[in-house]
Amino acid sequence: MEEDVIEPTVNSLVSSLSEVTISTKDPSLDFPCLRDPKTITYIKSSKTVFIMRGVSGSGKSTIARAIQKVYPSAVLCSADDYFMREGEYHFSADDLESAHKYCQRLAEEAN
Repeated sequence: MEEDVIEPTVNSLVSSLSEVTISTKDPSLDFPCLRDPKTITYIKSSKTVFIMRGVSGSGKSTIARAIQKVYPSAVLCSADDYFMREGEYHFSADDLESAHKYCQRLAEEAN
């Protein structure tokens, strides 16, 4: 599968990410990078990378959406996004290397 065939559109990703509301009562989102004004200001003025990994259902996407909401110009790199087509997930182990190269390219091209 060619990398450029499956690239998700930025608009569809951003619209799905903007649905998150950062609740002050949600302990899973209680991180200085999401709540502390000084930390947020510092991160916005620097080049910062957040790397998340975990088992399915552990909250990675929830945290990623919160980060995108606080930092709207952030670039989200997810191998899962490579496998999204028309809102459906189509994983193929044969394309995992291409998905990772896609993510690496996004990260390298980020401001």
